[in-house]
Amino acid sequence: MKMKIGVISSLPDVESIYGNTVSDLECQLFFRTGCLTAALLLALELQNTDEVDAIILIGIPTETMGGRITVPVYPIYPDNYDIMCAFYQARAYGTKLAFTEIGYTTKYYDLDHIIAMSGFDVSCYRFTVRDLIRPTVDQVIADNRECLVTMGGYSYEYAMELNFPVVLVIPQKRSFLFAIELIRRFFLAKQAEQEKFCWLRAVMDHTAEGILVLDHREQVIVINSAMSRYLQIQQADILGQFVDDISRTRPLFQQFTSTPGNYETIHTSQGEYIIKKYLQYDGDTFLGTLISAHLVKDIQRMEMDARRKIHEQGFVARHTFADIKGSSRMFTKLKDRAQGYARSHSNILLYGQSGSGKEIFAQSIHNASPLAGGPFIAINCTTLTESLLESELFGYEDGAFTDARKGGKSGLFEMAHGGTLFLDEIGDMPFDTQVKLLRVLQERTVRRTGGAKNIPIHVRFIFATNHDLAADVAAGTFRQDLYYRINVLPLRLPPLCEHPEDLREIALDAVKHLSARNGRMFTLSEAGIQAMAGYHWPGNIRELHNFLERAIVLDYQKDEQIRELLLEFGSGQEPVTGSSNTMNGESLTLCIDSLRNMENAIIKTLYQRYDKDKKQVEQVLDISTSSLYRRLKESGRRQTYEQRSVYIRGTCHEAPALPDSPR
Repeated sequence: MKMKIGVISSLPDVESIYGNTVSDLECQLFFRTGCLTAALLLALELQNTDEVDAIILIGIPTETMGGRITVPVYPIYPDNYDIMCAFYQARAYGTKLAFTEIGYTTKYYDLDHIIAMSGFDVSCYRFTVRDLIRPTVDQVIADNRECLVTMGGYSYEYAMELNFPVVLVIPQKRSFLFAIELIRRFFLAKQAEQEKFCWLRAVMDHTAEGILVLDHREQVIVINSAMSRYLQIQQADILGQFVDDISRTRPLFQQFTSTPGNYETIHTSQGEYIIKKYLQYDGDTFLGTLISAHLVKDIQRMEMDARRKIHEQGFVARHTFADIKGSSRMFTKLKDRAQGYARSHSNILLYGQSGSGKEIFAQSIHNASPLAGGPFIAINCTTLTESLLESELFGYEDGAFTDARKGGKSGLFEMAHGGTLFLDEIGDMPFDTQVKLLRVLQERTVRRTGGAKNIPIHVRFIFATNHDLAADVAAGTFRQDLYYRINVLPLRLPPLCEHPEDLREIALDAVKHLSARNGRMFTLSEAGIQAMAGYHWPGNIRELHNFLERAIVLDYQKDEQIRELLLEFGSGQEPVTGSSNTMNGESLTLCIDSLRNMENAIIKTLYQRYDKDKKQVEQVLDISTSSLYRRLKESGRRQTYEQRSVYIRGTCHEAPALPDSPR
């Protein structure tokens, strides 16, 4: 885009002097000739009709523009060298010279110094208006001057009419080029500012927040499209207008601008708005006011969308240490140690019985750690097959296998970057996957399935298990090197029966939240709490929560009702008719052993009992096919079961032969 520059000069034929100096520059010149008041009319024409970007004045003072020109104006004045050149040119006519100048303009030359250096006899004549030009030239002739040196075209032309010797002072071409360069720099800066302004306008008009800016006089200088929509007013109708003038006819505008402080809520026919007001100062100088507005229903919608997306991804840790109830000495010491662990970046191993609160502790540690602002990702190692677990953890590249997602997929290791990855039931991780996990922990890099590059990760690892991992290492089902790698900061979560003094606090807190969730008013009596304290709670805190939720749903608030419900929990039976998951009254009794061994014994026995009908075993135990396969495979590895007795219907049978591992 070419610059358009107007050139106004009091010199005649100035285009022939400067016109070819800018042929290689990206600009278009508009030459005009005029002096004093005539120059102002020419400048207005160039500005309004030709739409020039700037105006250069040659030999014309900027004072003649009277502040009416809005585009940049660059004057070119003669300097000492220009006048000295004119004096030496005039000596061809004599040494008694006359010099005319405009009296009120700023001078960029030292006339006394020039005269002293030249040795000429020079008289200076000044005028301030065009009507004095002719009388001034007449006076020069009357004073017997031999030549006139002038900077104005009118005095030059009048002297030529009188056949009086005259020489023009012409600024050098370098002065003209310097003015062009200044204009070019201004033009580029203006273009850059316009581009920034366009982006700023785009940002303001595409934000959901309404914005209104008032200057120190309460004049509207900025309003974006959202605020225009909120106020039901066109932007062009109020830009440049004063608040008082607009408020007289628009009460909604007055309601927005008269809000006294920040985060005020106002009610309109469109709904509720939250208004914020900022007073802007530059030091002690008040610059103006910025008013922003949000439609409350839009905020609520955006918050719901954000919450939904975050929870859909499962990358949020909801619990903190404040959510973990229990004030006994043992449990307080446990929480203090967990909070100390949270400050480090080392691997943490949480171990304890099912239902003892391992994931709540993991979330609390994350939220108390330096990585609290990052994602929290949890995965249960027993819920997926070996191949699916690896693809979830490591991700894969495009085309890594059949049906792979186009473009590949990031694994949970990558997605947890800058946050915490919680691997629950780490004791059930397949042996081959343990090897790959160990490499990730050692190298802190991950390579996608089918990929060739290692991706660095910064992840805090928390592991959890209800296994005795040391025994698993001895049995050869868990890698020893991985065990030592993850068991850096161990934390044992005790079963509820080991800190029964915390049951009251845990139960009352659970009742408060479960009552609110179920929309019930429920009161737990002291006698009910004492009755609950006599139960051993093999399912720990999770079982306690389940018991209380059942009591709330059934509205069992009386002491005898609590005891009756405890008997149902104690027997493990609940009267349900027509359920396909019952064993038709059959019972199964086991010799006391580790929980894992007893679970495997149940699975193995039922597998034989139902003639290896896996579907029926899955239905009765309510477990997935992958879990059944994994546990049967594990049972095949454990030879210790062969020496144990299994009692079915009160009759002792030797343990049946282990089934072949399903393919």
